[in-house]
Amino acid sequence: MRDNDCVSDIQTSTGAKATSSRRLVHCWNQRQRWGHDKRRHDVAAASWAREYRTGRWMALPITEIQLRRTAKNTLHDPRALPYFRDLLAIALKRATENDLIVFTNDDVVLATGLTETLCQVEHAAWASRHEFVRLPESPCCLDIIVGRKHPGADLFAFTPEWWAIHGDAMPDMVLGAPEWDMVLRLLMQSTTGVELHAAIAHEEHRSYWLSHTEDPSTLHNRRLAHAWLAERELRWD
Repeated sequence: MRDNDCVSDIQTSTGAKATSSRRLVHCWNQRQRWGHDKRRHDVAAASWAREYRTGRWMALPITEIQLRRTAKNTLHDPRALPYFRDLLAIALKRATENDLIVFTNDDVVLATGLTETLCQVEHAAWASRHEFVRLPESPCCLDIIVGRKHPGADLFAFTPEWWAIHGDAMPDMVLGAPEWDMVLRLLMQSTTGVELHAAIAHEEHRSYWLSHTEDPSTLHNRRLAHAWLAERELRWD
């Protein structure tokens, strides 16, 4: 079996052929990192650079200075976290109708060959990370699949058309706080989205919000998520 065979298997689930003119508009919230955090993010960035060499990607880091709203100036949160909608609005301005918006957290490692898979996503897709204490260099999906799968999602990909049709159903939630990714995943599941398996990996660390459960951003996201679920008579799976 070749290293990227399981990535090839993912492609069959998207139901689409690669679009030759498609770009992958990769957006993420760019923040300063230090110490172990910096090393972990450097490992992720190296995997991005490898996939970028295909020539299909547009890198779009988005910083606080580009954003009108943050959780700090709207919710009085201690952190200047962005709203997902605001970050996405910047990415959409740079994308054409043939492109795919790809959002990731800034510390996820991409599986070797993921570019080809993403180019075949027809409408929308998401991926959950697999957790490791230490990651191998340039992991393929065969390396990634042995890690512990996290219940959340750290990669979302969708066409501008998919967002135009379904984006209004997504609450105005804050990145870097809980629940927003679960809501977007359920929205994709209920429309035309597919899950990409063993597509991303991540080195374990303690999430900030686990010890800050009463922060305004956490309470904001949970309130919106619970209302969204109740309106649709859904539950977390």
